[in-house]
Parts: sequence; C-alpha cells; structure tokens
Amino acid sequence: MRERMSGPCPICRLAQSSHRSDFRPFTGEVTMFAQWIEEHKKEILDTFIAIRREQGDPRKDEDVLRGAEVIVITLIKSLRGEADWIQSIDAAARQALASGTPMAAVITAARGIYLAVQGVLEQARPPQLTEWLGILGDHMLQGSQTAAHVLESSMEEQVAQQTAELEETQRMLQLVLDTIPMGIYWKDRDLAYLGCNQIFARDAGIESYEEIMGKTDFDLGWADHAERYHSDDLQLIESGVPKLDCEEAQTLPDGSQMWLRMSKVPLLDTEGNVTGILGVYDDITGLKQAELERERLQQEIIEAQQQALKELSTPVIPVMDRILVMPLIGSIDTMRARDITRSLLAGIREQRAKVVILDITGVPIVDSGVADHLNKTIQAARLKGARTIVTGISDAVAETIVDLGIDWTGIETLSDLQTGLIVALGSLGIKLTR
Repeated sequence: MRERMSGPCPICRLAQSSHRSDFRPFTGEVTMFAQWIEEHKKEILDTFIAIRREQGDPRKDEDVLRGAEVIVITLIKSLRGEADWIQSIDAAARQALASGTPMAAVITAARGIYLAVQGVLEQARPPQLTEWLGILGDHMLQGSQTAAHVLESSMEEQVAQQTAELEETQRMLQLVLDTIPMGIYWKDRDLAYLGCNQIFARDAGIESYEEIMGKTDFDLGWADHAERYHSDDLQLIESGVPKLDCEEAQTLPDGSQMWLRMSKVPLLDTEGNVTGILGVYDDITGLKQAELERERLQQEIIEAQQQALKELSTPVIPVMDRILVMPLIGSIDTMRARDITRSLLAGIREQRAKVVILDITGVPIVDSGVADHLNKTIQAARLKGARTIVTGISDAVAETIVDLGIDWTGIETLSDLQTGLIVALGSLGIKLTR
C-alpha cells in the first residue's frame, strides 16, 4: 500500500496542465463520489486531524474539526448539485477575511481536507480512483482560484481604503493649514531678520519673536542650511522676482525635519525699490509622508505580485517520496529557464529526489531555444543524480522537434504525465495494483 502523499496539493497544480478547463464529469460518477465521501466522512476527518497535528497546528481539535466538517459537507452537497461549490467557497473565504482569519489558514485547512480525502481514497483504492481524483482536483482547483480571487479583491479593497484614508488625511491636514496662522517673517536688504510671528519663532527654536530681530540664518537652528538660504534670498533681492509655492526641507533645532511650502516676495518702498523680503510658509510634512507611504505600499504590492508570479511559473511538486513533478505552462525564455533550473535543483536537494518529471503539456511552442533550455535543465538534474523524464509532448510539438532537427534521442520522453508517473514509480520498484 502506498504512503499518503505529502507536500503542495499536486492534483490542484496538475489540473492546470492535464485537465481541460471545460472538464465536466458524468453525473453518475459525481454522485457515486459524493456517496463515497459521505460514507467515509469520519475516516476523512480523522485523517485531517492527523495531518493537522503533523503540521503542528496549535488550534484545538474541536475548533478545527468543525470547520473541516463544514468543508466536507459543502463538498458533498456541491457534488450532489445541492449547493454551488464556487459560491460556497466565495462566501466562506469572505466570511473568514471578515472575521480576521488569515487567508493562508483557510487555504491550509482546505488543502488539509484535500490531502485527507486523497489519502483515504488511495488507501481504499476504489475502481474509480483516477476519475474521482480528477473530480476532486477540479473542485480544489476551482476552490483555490476562487479563494485567490477573494484575496485579490480584498487586497484591492484594502489598498483603496488605505488610499482613501491617506487622501482624507491630506485633505484634513490641508484644511488645518488653511485654518491656522502660517509662519511669517521679514528681513531687511542685508538679510537680517526684522520680525516674525509666533509660529516662526517656535520653528526657529526661540522663546519669542522679539529674539529674532537682528539675527541671520547663520544664528538660528538651521545653520547647516544657512548658506543655501542666504544665496536664495540674495538672488530674490537682486532680481525682484517673487518665488511662490517652493517646497523645501527644513531641519529644526531639535534635529527633526519638516517640509515647507514657501513663498517669498520682495518688499518694496514707495518708489519701487527692494528694501527686504517677506516670507510665508505652511507645513506640508504630512503630505510628503503620505506620498512616501503610498509609494511604499504600492511597491510592496508590486513585489508581492512578482513573487507570486515567480512561484507559479516554476512549481516543483513532490508527488511522493523521491519523485518530483514540474508542470510547465506558457512560454519559456532565458530568465524563466534559469528560474526553472534553480527551482528544480533546489527541489531535488530538499526532497532527495531520484526521478523528476518535466511535463510540458502547457508549453505552446517548443523551438530550438526551448529545447536548449530543457537540455541544460536535464543535464543539471543528472549531475544531482536524478533521472529526468519529459512528458506531455503533443503531436504538433513532436512534428516541430523533427522539422527543426532537434536531437532529443538522449532524452527520455513519454506521451503524457500519467505514463510518466507509472514509469517513475516502476523505477523505484513500486507497482500500481488495483
């Protein structure tokens, strides 16, 4: 009897490459499967609890068992046509998110049920094993896609909410800045301070505005920036041209930094001569921080999406002890080929794999470039001591390989993944029996 398989949900991943998206099993087959699950429900739930304990889940058995039983009952009802599977998963995922349950915990629970049903199926080995595994895989694939969609929608809603909150913060901050007095100061032609208001005095680190008179920027808490301020003010004195709404960073006497929106205009006497400078500013530190925070959140989302796409593009699935399957979907370029090789070698090392199956059912085009990438990957796997089998070669791909003169005589190829699994098991001395 084979051991129960462990690791990432293999049928869910294999369904992407070996099952048609429009797969619809016969009603009788589905009904029989539902009846079988109901008859073995206790055994499935016991297996689920055992899997959970192996994974070190700290939650109480009764709490987890209730949730698992709901999933099993929902699966049975959906197979019988008494409930819509997608709608049920969607509702459960949204309820979990609303209650604060991490989506990872929901997916882990669903994966545990999948492994439990699969394990009991493989122990019982009914005549419909292959068909029922396919049905189970299709349901779990649809469920995982639905959960992923709910998670994506939730993330979008969270980002939208956070963005709205940031925008509201900015609006309120601007409203406050428009309502309270602004910092005001004025200087003579020699750029010595003649006066200021209390806001400016506070920012300058002095007790009152009286202390500012006769001082220059070199005498205040921002002496490190004084040369720049002096040069900027001198240019305004000489040109007589106002500088409006200029944003600049200001270091305060306590070492903190604030952002200012500064406007400076020349003070003119009755004859139009420049006699000094009038400066007004408001504090836009909050606006700048909100902008940086928004950029940070956006970057985190981009990096998370890139990481998720990378993991999906190079899946390594341990279907059982010492056997790995890597189903490849989509085109293969140089960068992805490098990721495929690295992921496969890491999987061989971590799982101590002896047989690796590269399934290219989902690769639309196999040209000389793709063949070269696969050859290098196979050679690297051999150096690690793993036998590599390539499956999923369609008629069109086979014709293309021949037409291009690509030499794959040294590569072990099989028509489909099922055959590849049988050969892989045989190479390890395992025979499938009914």
